[in-house]
Formats: sequence, C-alpha cells, structure tokens
Amino acid sequence: MILGYCFGASRHHPGLNQKYLGQAAAFTALGYTLRAHSFSFDPQATPLTKLYTTLTYTFCTLFTLFRPSTDVVYIRYNPKFITLTLFAALVAFFKPVIIEHNINLKNELQTLKRPIERILHLAFTQLFALTPLHHVSVTPELADMVHAWGIPSTRIHTIQNGVTPLYSQREWGGAGGGVKAIFVGNGYPWHGVPEILTLLQQYPQIQLLLVGHYPNLPPSDQVQALGELPPDQLHTLYTQCEFGIGSFRLDLIGLTQASPLKTREYLQAGLPILVHYRDSAADIPE
Repeated sequence: MILGYCFGASRHHPGLNQKYLGQAAAFTALGYTLRAHSFSFDPQATPLTKLYTTLTYTFCTLFTLFRPSTDVVYIRYNPKFITLTLFAALVAFFKPVIIEHNINLKNELQTLKRPIERILHLAFTQLFALTPLHHVSVTPELADMVHAWGIPSTRIHTIQNGVTPLYSQREWGGAGGGVKAIFVGNGYPWHGVPEILTLLQQYPQIQLLLVGHYPNLPPSDQVQALGELPPDQLHTLYTQCEFGIGSFRLDLIGLTQASPLKTREYLQAGLPILVHYRDSAADIPE
C-alpha cells in the first residue's frame, strides 16, 4: 500500500526532524511505500523564502492527497495549511485520511497571541466533526479533547511519541561531586524555566545546563546558559548529565499529560527525566 505522509512542521527543529525520520521508518517497517512530504526553513528566513517553502509543500501534499494510487494519507496537523486541511476533509470520504494532534492548539495559540491561527483551528475542529477523518493523539488527554469536538471514539487513536535507544554507552557526569541536569527548549512560557530555577535553589549541588533562548532570567551560579546548540553538541552534553528536565508550566496551555520530543531525546540518551506533568513515557514497557 502507498501512504502519503505529510509532515506539517519545520524539520529545522532537531526534535521534529528526528520525529519525522522515526515515523517514516516506522511506516516503512509496517510495509507501506511512502510518498513523504516535509519542509524546513530557519525561523530567521525571509518572508519570501517561507512563502515559497510553504507553497511548495502545499502543492506536493495536495498532489499526493488526490492521486488515486495513494491508498492512505497521514497528516501532522497544522491549521496554517488551510488548503491541505480543507481538501483532506473532503478526500476522507473516499480514502482513509488520518490527522495527528500533538498539542492543545486552542490554548497554545491563545498563549502565543496568534488569534488568526486560533480562529482557523477552531473552525477546523467544527469541520472535523462533519467528516470521516481519523485522528491520532499522542496522549489520552488529547484524545479526550478530540472526542469533545464531536469525533466518535472509534475514529480516535492514541499513539504516543516513541523512544528508541540511540546511545548504548554513557559516561556519567558528577565526578567532581556535583550533579548536572539539562533543559533544552526554545523559549516558550509553558516550559516554566523560572519555576525550574526556583526549585533548583533548594538543591545547590545541582548545576543546570540551559539550552535555548531564555533571555531576562535572573543570574544564578547554578545555571550555565548555553543558548541554542546543534544536535551533535547536545548529544555530547547529555553524556555529562545525570538527568534531563521537562516542561514545568504545561498548565498554561491546559495540559496535565504530554509526550514531548525533548523528554524522548533525554530518554534516548539514557537520562532519567524530571517533569511536572504526567509524561506518557511512563506507559512504555521497561
């Protein structure tokens, strides 16, 4: 069978690129022949570059969606791709189309103050209830959210983001008597970095390696602010740490459960994780 795989998020993000590659490998292992489409651009790219990339992705995914030889279509949902989402709802009456949900977009877009995208998303949730689309959610909580849109439970499937061990050998840090932790993010408020720093003040022996763009944080002898780093440097840092830290303020976007890519990467590196929500990794058999 031929599966059209439409990944509606920029693979410039290392974690998203890893998810794309992992999903593509999983679909291939299940016996599908892939027609895969994705895009990647630097957030600092010019508007013209972003427009060209977006139009190219939209054209290619629509071509795959409508090709009679495409048996199944799997789409990572992004309300910004209006044409793809609209036609996916139409094509779902003629072939299986699956939409993947990774976050509570209604709350996230409100927190990010992106009202146009939020209006689009709310309109699409109404449309989804009128079509035979199938939906994949990465946590049971998100599955309940999709069900609340009016989607029958028979068309909702829960599949969390997976973990495949990549690094079989680790050199544990802490040789000098201290403990190192790492947090990797991209500046969103629901990461809860101020709350993480407040917690760590109770444990002065812990040094935090903070990766990502987090300006205006109070100075702290416990924190090494490293800015944005490429994946190969991250993997080196993981070998120096005792544990990884996940988001601490998912309540800002209405979540108590999550399946984040950042904690999957920690686990792949052999690191235990400290989180302030229920991570669905707890359901992975040991």
